[in-house]
Amino acid sequence: MSQKLYHPFRQNLCKGKTCRNGSPIRIKGGSDLFFCNYQRIRSRRFVITIVLAFLVLLSGIIPVQSSESEYAHGTSVSLNPRFQSGDPAITFHYVYSDDFVIFQNLQNTRESRYPSGLYLYRISENRTLLIPGTQDNEYGADISGTKIQGDRIIWRQMFSENVFHIYNSTTGSERIVPDSSAWGTLKTYHRQFGNITIDTVERADPAIDGDRLVWQQGFSTATNEPETDLYMMNLTTREVIAISESPGRQERPSISGRYIVWEDTRDGVENPDIYLYDLETGKETPVCTDVSYQRYPVVSGDYVIWIDFRNGFDFSQIRMYRISTGTETVISRDIMMRHQAPFISGDRVVFLKCIPYSVNPRGICQGVVYDIRTKEYLSLPETRDSQYLWGFSGDRILYSEETDSDRQIYLFTLENQTPSLPSLTSQGIDLNASTALPAKTPPGESPPAESPGFNFLSCSIAISFICLFVLHQRGSG
Repeated sequence: MSQKLYHPFRQNLCKGKTCRNGSPIRIKGGSDLFFCNYQRIRSRRFVITIVLAFLVLLSGIIPVQSSESEYAHGTSVSLNPRFQSGDPAITFHYVYSDDFVIFQNLQNTRESRYPSGLYLYRISENRTLLIPGTQDNEYGADISGTKIQGDRIIWRQMFSENVFHIYNSTTGSERIVPDSSAWGTLKTYHRQFGNITIDTVERADPAIDGDRLVWQQGFSTATNEPETDLYMMNLTTREVIAISESPGRQERPSISGRYIVWEDTRDGVENPDIYLYDLETGKETPVCTDVSYQRYPVVSGDYVIWIDFRNGFDFSQIRMYRISTGTETVISRDIMMRHQAPFISGDRVVFLKCIPYSVNPRGICQGVVYDIRTKEYLSLPETRDSQYLWGFSGDRILYSEETDSDRQIYLFTLENQTPSLPSLTSQGIDLNASTALPAKTPPGESPPAESPGFNFLSCSIAISFICLFVLHQRGSG
């Protein structure tokens, strides 16, 4: 037996009213005779609510167009090193510092124009050379763990070695560390597999500053072994010391002067935190232990920066910790955006501000420069493509403009300090030729308040308002 429903407030609401077709509204039980006007109002309100919610979301993204409306003043130079491919599937990663750019061509490429290996590009000389020992072999070099300091390049073989290669680009010499002359804390890791015991150590992810080399090590860092430690070697004295042997993984170290920072999972793999070690005092300090993901820390002078996921992976933040005061601040102020790839040089930070993947699957990104002293935000040069950051050294930023199948590398020099440009050869433009591009905004002028790569936002807002207007017209008709 079906039960009929009666709604007294609906009866009063619709008394004397008619439906859109002119027939009187009948107030009776049963969904088949449910009054049409209330249904129309409810449907319209639901759609309006959805549109308004979308507008609220956009209101959090709109600062992309206004908060960094001014572009940074400077000079942008396109870099086109020899042996580099514009296809990210062939040349897929870059490391930058001072006058050097290192890139890697993948091992499986059959393109004779792009032989595999690690390549060093010297910007001031417009010269590219293959780093000895990194050419095609059984294992390949680990570009993600490659670092540059001065004229030294630190790299390692993928999976096959427990040492680091330090290549001096000036002398052409190579040093392998730690070697037999190293002394101090040289830990070996033991694992039991049935009746077999394996004693080994694997080292990865080096960081260097002066004569101090820091790395993570464990039984097998390549297979995400639950525990790894941090060690440091003095390259002058050859002494090796332990920085942290706490439970969990200590990884992704960064060193600047007396300070070392790293990512730490002593409180669980789902709760990576940031820790700091002072080489002068021997004291370890937690920088951030929020119950969420804190990853990819970088230290420079008095500052530590990292990517923070306490608001979710689609709305990540860039946070900064000042060592001398122990204070933490958020330096990415757009709460409805995704942020990544922070680099720091002196008192300036550069990072990516990206549209969340939930809004745009391409995740379009734009580079932003933040001045810690003035609290000023400036955007990298205008582009219709997505940008990606590769390094920040002095006043120069290495970034790329990318589509799904193409990539162009640029070197941007802040404050109109023009970088050295390659000269013409006797045959004309050298194979490595780079092109100087003027700054998009002349000094002293302000560009229009437009955010590159985010033009779909204003269109979306216009469409939303059109939808509201149409719904209103239909509702009043």
